[in-house]
Amino acid sequence: MKVIFMRHGQSKYNVNNLINVDPNVKVCLTDKGKEQVRKAGKKIIGLDVIYVSEFLRTQETAKEINKERNLAVKIDGRLNEFNPGMQFEGKSGYKYENVVGEDPLNYDEGGETIDDLIKRMKSFLKELKKEKYENVLIITHEIPIRMTNFIFGKMSKLDAYDMRYDNCDVEEYEI
Repeated sequence: MKVIFMRHGQSKYNVNNLINVDPNVKVCLTDKGKEQVRKAGKKIIGLDVIYVSEFLRTQETAKEINKERNLAVKIDGRLNEFNPGMQFEGKSGYKYENVVGEDPLNYDEGGETIDDLIKRMKSFLKELKKEKYENVLIITHEIPIRMTNFIFGKMSKLDAYDMRYDNCDVEEYEI
């Protein structure tokens, strides 16, 4: 099975470099984000299903891609954004970087750790592997996609964490 991980289109929080870790906070795509999704979606063919996180921006991304496809869209919380703690909700990404310092892999102050994120992503992939799909699109967030590089053995955990993905960038794997 081919799994295509895609980062959602540009959101209003991306424009302002704000963190959104709570799926109940509705952060929408921008017009630019919707255009990014339309362009990226044209390159992705032969899909069987789309999985998204609980966040509005991933669901809006799926809606744009799915306009002419009519595929099932399944919401799974294991694809949610990394949540290092609610104290970061709505705050600047720079604040997070300053707080976690030089050891982001071991930051553990009230939210989940990178290892927690990896565990839930592995759980999702283990369950997905039991399905009979050929091509799956997974619309999620930057840090979960970064960590797929570690999960699939492409690089170390730290190198994966340091990767950067723009909106609508993709990674493909076989499972």
